[in-house]
Amino acid sequence: MNALNFPFHLQAVKSKALFLKRVITSYTGELQTEDTKYLLDGENIQNICARRDMKLKRIPKDVVHTIPTTLLFSLEGFCDLDWKRLLKLQMQDGSFLTSIASTAFAFMETNDPNCLRYLQRVVKKYNGGAPHSYPVDMQARLWAIDRLQRLGISYYFEEEFKDMLDHVQRYWNQDIGIFSGRNSNFCDIDDTCMAIRLLRCSQVSFPGEKILEDANKFTHNFLQHCLSNNQSLDKWLIAKDIPGEIQYALEVPWYASLPRVEARSYLEQYGGANDIWIGKTLHRMPDISNNVYLEAAKLDYNKCQNQHQFEWTNIQEWFTQCNFQHFGISKKELLEDYFLGATSIFEIERSRERLAWAKSLIMCKMITSYFTQEQPITSTKNSNETRQMLLNNLLKFLHQLSAETYETLGKDIHLQLHSVWGTWLMCVREEKTACQIESELLVRTINLCGGHMVDDEIISSIDYKNISNVTNKVCFTLQNRKVSGGINCKENHNEVELEMQEVVKLVLDNSSCGINKDIKNTFLAVAKSFYYIAYVTEELLNFHISKVLFEPLEYDS
Repeated sequence: MNALNFPFHLQAVKSKALFLKRVITSYTGELQTEDTKYLLDGENIQNICARRDMKLKRIPKDVVHTIPTTLLFSLEGFCDLDWKRLLKLQMQDGSFLTSIASTAFAFMETNDPNCLRYLQRVVKKYNGGAPHSYPVDMQARLWAIDRLQRLGISYYFEEEFKDMLDHVQRYWNQDIGIFSGRNSNFCDIDDTCMAIRLLRCSQVSFPGEKILEDANKFTHNFLQHCLSNNQSLDKWLIAKDIPGEIQYALEVPWYASLPRVEARSYLEQYGGANDIWIGKTLHRMPDISNNVYLEAAKLDYNKCQNQHQFEWTNIQEWFTQCNFQHFGISKKELLEDYFLGATSIFEIERSRERLAWAKSLIMCKMITSYFTQEQPITSTKNSNETRQMLLNNLLKFLHQLSAETYETLGKDIHLQLHSVWGTWLMCVREEKTACQIESELLVRTINLCGGHMVDDEIISSIDYKNISNVTNKVCFTLQNRKVSGGINCKENHNEVELEMQEVVKLVLDNSSCGINKDIKNTFLAVAKSFYYIAYVTEELLNFHISKVLFEPLEYDS
């Protein structure tokens, strides 16, 4: 049956090929004969040609031939080109702006050997085929890093990220920037600074960076307008949930975006291999959008969540045994404190630091409630039983942290741990600024449990004092703002923003001699957790707790 139909099918293929050839040549204006006029009779074709002509009129021909522009990517759509001038804009690899079609068209018109070598190299690499552009090594690396970070699994690929960023840096043109492929004589912003990226980038700013401040205002207003007017489609990508990505970026600023909250949100927005990229063809970019990333991230997320749920069960038993409710502390507070630790330090192997975070917050509440009567327990305050309970809980807690750290890491943190808690206790008892140094207590405890012991020389250094003092200040400010009604009024917001910018600068500054990067990152993590609690509503907090701790992700069948 197939054999009988073969001539018919062959004729159909030939007819379609002839049709496409005539349409393309008519479209470029190279062939306008009576034989092809019927192709242009359709209203849609006429509209396309009219739009093309209107666009071409807006393009100065001299610019096309003089400087590298995006027009080099689509030379096959032009006619009457001066190829002698255009060949001077050719890239080192022989292509015209990495475009296969432009380069093929250039070769047809000029027989340029560099064009031919480029095309042969691409066809050989892709075993007889060709993508619409090559190479895309800069875009692929930057976007892959972006995806893996937002999916929450970047901590597995630190060495690979270093190699990828070294590659990008190697080909980064300090004068013009980068393009999707290396060694380009042209740059664009599609690979680096599209609106959502620019919004996120602008939030990681240092004090006095007016350009980023302006960028933040512009992108926030622009994205808000797009979302409100249902105009949130991407120019180059058909993605699963771009509106959801925009909404999260607008609702949760970077200072309040805790790692596991962001990962959970993006895991529900990332389309994996179903993301379709828009170029001269609809195509996929497996280095950026693939199901391996998605399934690995889901597996990691659920595995971490299982560990967190196990820890939540154990910490509730600890809470009951220590009778914290006697000091007016509720299990809801315990859940919120554990959530902050789990969403900020989520890796399975960092259980000790995560639990130290949550338990330290509860211990601080127990001690301050006893000494300051923020939650009255007047009937038992002066009893020996209450004092003994408080002392026993604290000593057992410190002993447990010291013993577990020594057993796991072989480091004796006993003296430093008791010293930092002793200093804080003296401030509480003397009714000094205990709340103002609570964040420092939390940071020191977490770092010690992670094996990051800091000697007296570093603690007394200017760099360490600066980062510690600024973190204490912003966390104390945020605590007060939460009590007094939030941080969203203009006066409060500006004050907090400046303080957070200072924390970010001190944490990211590589000149802080002698301070371990992980130690500095803990300062930022703690500051962001205080910002988060001051920023979110009770409803949003409960939603995040439910999602992050108790709702597993489903795997695709």
